[in-house]
Amino acid sequence: MKRRADVPADGHDSFSKLVRGHVKVRRSYEIRSAGELLAIEDARSAQEALLLYLRAHGCPEEEFVTLRPDVIAWGGSVFRAVLASSHLHVVDRKSA
Repeated sequence: MKRRADVPADGHDSFSKLVRGHVKVRRSYEIRSAGELLAIEDARSAQEALLLYLRAHGCPEEEFVTLRPDVIAWGGSVFRAVLASSHLHVVDRKSA
């Protein structure tokens, strides 16, 4: 399972960033396919998390088929984004 490098150091599964005077809430989403956990992406929505994951793996966006806001099909596979379980968080190896 991979976790993107932009996860906050405190490891919380949601956090806020102040951008141009607006607070943008980001949450951690599990990216799943065929029942397997593939990655965790931090995003503003499930759909954004899916797009980040698929784009990072070189999937051409014009081939995506959006089935629901939290489900995208590509290359014969169906990818789903769900809010990450609260027990999943980053462990700081320096303090562990």
